Amino acid sequence: MSSYQLSLLTGRAERRLPAWDRDIGRPRVLPLWRAVILLCFLLRHDRCRRWLASLSDVSQLTVSQ
Repeated sequence: MSSYQLSLLTGRAERRLPAWDRDIGRPRVLPLWRAVILLCFLLRHDRCRRWLASLSDVSQLTVSQ
């Protein structure tokens, strides 16, 4: 995926999820652009979630959510 395609996909996700990076409440572990990359990688490569969690420096629960 090119950086242009990633920015398009992230822009679409921002329109669908406007409250992702909100200032109130508990903050998300990953910013939206990193969550989009992680999801694309998971869908394309069908890797184990534990491996993806260690690759992204987040917990396995975060990857699963």
